[in-house]
Amino acid sequence: MCVITVVAFVVGASGSSLAVSRASRSPAAVYLGAQVVPKDPASLAVAADGLLYVGDAGRHQVLARLANGRFRIAVGTGVAGVSGDGGSALRAEIDNPDALLAGPGGALYIFDGGDTTTVPSGFTAEVREAAPDGKIRTLVGACSGVDASAGALVRAAIETPSGTIGPNGDLYLLGQACGAGASGPVLELAPGGQLVDWPLDSVLKKESCLPPSGIAFSRSGALYAACDSGAGHGKELLIVEPNGTTKVFPGVYPYDDEGGLAPAPDGTVVVGDYLSVVRATLQAVDTIIDLSKASMGARALGPASSMEPNGIAVDRHGNVYLAATSGFGNGTFTGIVEIHANGHVQVLWSRPS
Repeated sequence: MCVITVVAFVVGASGSSLAVSRASRSPAAVYLGAQVVPKDPASLAVAADGLLYVGDAGRHQVLARLANGRFRIAVGTGVAGVSGDGGSALRAEIDNPDALLAGPGGALYIFDGGDTTTVPSGFTAEVREAAPDGKIRTLVGACSGVDASAGALVRAAIETPSGTIGPNGDLYLLGQACGAGASGPVLELAPGGQLVDWPLDSVLKKESCLPPSGIAFSRSGALYAACDSGAGHGKELLIVEPNGTTKVFPGVYPYDDEGGLAPAPDGTVVVGDYLSVVRATLQAVDTIIDLSKASMGARALGPASSMEPNGIAVDRHGNVYLAATSGFGNGTFTGIVEIHANGHVQVLWSRPS
């Protein structure tokens, strides 16, 4: 299960309403910690100003990659846990950030593995907030068992560590509200701070996509959902248009459930599929790059290699970023890769094998 950390939402003084910060800068660009070396990149997000965030499962931190190629701490102490509400995001504990989202105004959403020791049979996900002033708090708490939920604005059982930013700038996540209320599977964290059902949840239920393992909104407002729910469907990409019309692409499915779908500025959605990166529209799915034929630095991936895109993000220029692990005949590759809009592949960082 997951904990979701949100950067750059601002809650009103009464604690009962939610206003999205529209600051143009990334909070981490100002409030950064020490320079570090990544260990195990698991998720990525690109802010509007181009700053690349890396969810590092090995460090239990979120890092920011600077223009000079160096990494500095953006969120987390490096100790796995759930703590720090009301204080600096750099002094908060997070646990295994599985997926990231960059929202409007510099917001950063961190989907975190969570503390399953306190709720062994339940959902431990939380949505936490680190404002532009660098402080962190909890917005959406787990239904029970996680200490940081005490001051949560609302509570939910989050199904899987995946979410998306809607065309309205709101955060959408997978799960259901605790007790009576929104039943999901797609929930919207509305501007007033309430969890409400996405209006077309019934379409996902009709298509037996319960719950999706990953979601992303395109610029036009169509929801792209990764479905693997049985009922004879198998793994597929389901697209739900704003009017409820659907389109299905069988066999198209992100390798990593949590961070495998990312909206692109041209209105498409990019999918980190096994051994390839593809671009999906309502009309077709096209391959951006065949990773089995790409080169990672001095080493080329062969047909027998296994490329695992663990996280994916797209910047405003259409460049694609992957946190990836691959098997080679002469060793392994773990690193962060940029696929330029012109098809050129560049390794931004790799762990020595």
